[in-house]
Amino acid sequence: RFGVRPTATAAYRALMADRMKNVFLYVETEGMRRQVANGYGLASDLYPYLLAPPPVTATARAPGAPVRFGYYGSIRNEKGFDRLLPIFTRVVQQRSADDPAMTFVVHAANAPAHEADALRQRFEALARPGVMVDFTSGALSVADYAARFAAHDVSLIPYTGARYKTGGSGIVCEALAAAKPIIMTAGLSFDELCTSSHSMAADGDEAFAQAILAMTRDAELYRHGAAVRAQAYADEVRTCALLTRLKT
Repeated sequence: RFGVRPTATAAYRALMADRMKNVFLYVETEGMRRQVANGYGLASDLYPYLLAPPPVTATARAPGAPVRFGYYGSIRNEKGFDRLLPIFTRVVQQRSADDPAMTFVVHAANAPAHEADALRQRFEALARPGVMVDFTSGALSVADYAARFAAHDVSLIPYTGARYKTGGSGIVCEALAAAKPIIMTAGLSFDELCTSSHSMAADGDEAFAQAILAMTRDAELYRHGAAVRAQAYADEVRTCALLTRLKT
């Protein structure tokens, strides 16, 4: 109803332009914006997930502290939860003795109680010198989630499925705002929000494992890139179309 077909008359185009002059459409990602433009002929702007990102305060890591890789969310298929164990197993098999220590932080938000213990055992079986596992399940309080998110170093986004070809991710936006480097599945919509200075996109479990190892070995380089990107992200939100319109 809002779109204008290519065959529309000039009079109808003028009518719709008048109707739409004070109607604004907001979408999650650049991919979704292109989809709406190409499919419906409608212009749109991005709606930031965080309208008021917190100040960028990258926490200092203690010398020799393990690099903490964090996954937060449900065990739905499109979140890629089932990929975690195969990926982590590859990392453990391929890391060398002189690689920096690492911790895998896994939050299985919706794991049923009868499955949580089995999952915990499977993840904790990966632990060995230089590799630690922090597994938790169930809902987290706001304060607990914030503390855990602040404490991890790298966000893991092993998402799959068509949903994230155009849809956005709150976790990605939180990672950008909090100056957390990101490792994600290649080809997702939020790849356009990221650069190689603070993120890596990987095809397949093997490439994902290699990205984890590479980021472990150059953690400080990616932390610096994430801090720079976080400041730019805050500037982008501050000047977004929605806030600009509200101010005027």
